Amino acid sequence: MKKKLLKNNVLSFSFLVFLLGAFNVSHAQLNTWVGGTSSDFLDATNWSTAAPPATFLSGNTFTIGAGSPNNPVLSANYPLTSGAPTSGLIYISTVGNLTTSGNINAGGVNSVDGLLTVTGGLFNGRSNFYIGTTVGTSLAVTNVEVGGALNVKSALLISQKQAGTLNVNGGTVTTDSAGSIAVGNYPQYVDCNGILNVNAGLVKTAGALTIGTKGIVNVDGGRIELGTDRTVAIGNYITTNVLKVSGAALTAGKVLLNKYDPVTLLTTIMAVLPGTEPSALDYTTTAGSYTVGTAIADNPKSALTLGTGATATYTVSPALPAGLVLDSATGTISGTPTAVKALTTYYLKASTDYGFTTKAITIVVSAAPLGISEFKESAKIAVYPNPTTDFVTVSLSNNATVQKISVYNNLGQLVRSENKNTVSLQGLTNGNYFLTVQTAEGNYSKKIIKN
Repeated sequence: MKKKLLKNNVLSFSFLVFLLGAFNVSHAQLNTWVGGTSSDFLDATNWSTAAPPATFLSGNTFTIGAGSPNNPVLSANYPLTSGAPTSGLIYISTVGNLTTSGNINAGGVNSVDGLLTVTGGLFNGRSNFYIGTTVGTSLAVTNVEVGGALNVKSALLISQKQAGTLNVNGGTVTTDSAGSIAVGNYPQYVDCNGILNVNAGLVKTAGALTIGTKGIVNVDGGRIELGTDRTVAIGNYITTNVLKVSGAALTAGKVLLNKYDPVTLLTTIMAVLPGTEPSALDYTTTAGSYTVGTAIADNPKSALTLGTGATATYTVSPALPAGLVLDSATGTISGTPTAVKALTTYYLKASTDYGFTTKAITIVVSAAPLGISEFKESAKIAVYPNPTTDFVTVSLSNNATVQKISVYNNLGQLVRSENKNTVSLQGLTNGNYFLTVQTAEGNYSKKIIKN
């Protein structure tokens, strides 16, 4: 009897394992591009599974093959994975071709052995990103165009087992704080040349840029930014000519600037003309405190040594608070703030053909104080005594519980607050005040007089 029960339990457990396995298979599919209907990435009939796009769940793998007769194009935002960052990956095979202009979040290790072109939106890789992973690949290229962005959570590897090229043609390539970039770091493979062409735009990583024995980095009109001071390692790459000027910058006689900026804490690599960089940028106001709806006093630069250059162009990062603008020709900040903004550090940069200099300033934008006209008295609130020489007590006709009482002066400035139904006006000058009461049912206001 015991043996029979044990046998039945084993069979039941085996059947349960089978069901779980079947469940996992059905929810983690290999989706292969067929492209028989159109070039629309989100058209389910273009995929081997013919599953609606809404069912492309975390754990699925998307393989972009020949795409006959249509190569896939993603023109709308699409969250490929909403779960763990190790799922929902994309693999572009040796004959695959994918163009994206919408946002896409791709988990897992995304690999390009074919052609990926990011013409707009954000291709967000939530793990490693490899270009050139299969021995024998004839084409492994990723292009990031103007308006496009490629973000990699961990390592960006250009050429792992086969030649790979990343062309940054005006877009932005970044890695997360734990990420890094490696180019041509696998010499054990015969055809494993890695190339990073920074033709325009930005390549930025908080980690290291490593150029292996089969790697080349060419810089033309764009720039590379690295976290911390990495000028020594970069200097060695420049000396050995694996990091060099290319294209129009080379024709113009430019050289590589390898500069650590103690203001931004970044090492910048970019092509500049030989000469003296600008320096000593400063501003009239370096700690601006502004109010929504009130125009700020213009904040021009107070100092700048141009160096060899005749004029400078000004930029700021991150973007200034809403309503404020930076004049790119003069460097002056002006405008009227339109939204509250917490205290933030902004990095202003003055650039010439010979280099750049930066200045850090802080800006905070506070809400405008309430004006008298904004207070509307409510019949549901009673305040007594009113006038008063000391305390006032609040009661509400709907018996709502008072959560907070706030008292404002004629300028709309908050002068007192309490989290109960009584508030003291002791110490305040005689005059008119405005009281607001916050409850779960709503807010109520009343004018009070202190004498």
